[in-house]
Amino acid sequence: MARGYGVRMNHTLKKLSVAALAIALAGCVRINDADGLATTLQRLLGQPELRGEMGRSAMAVVEAERGAAARTLEIVHRTLAGKTPVTMH
Repeated sequence: MARGYGVRMNHTLKKLSVAALAIALAGCVRINDADGLATTLQRLLGQPELRGEMGRSAMAVVEAERGAAARTLEIVHRTLAGKTPVTMH
């Protein structure tokens, strides 16, 4: 999702909320096999508008998730310190 380009995500990421969000916002495409990859590449190569839309959607996901690692570390820190953890959104 770097630089506003749509990115193909590996199937192992499909259960992550970020991957689900990217798919829901049309920032990436789930591809299950070589035929799916070929079809998707042909579609994207032939449709510059779609590539642009996917890139913008992908960047929206990146922006929405900015700071996620820091929020997670804060939860871990608070939990280890015996404090009530804050919840992630």
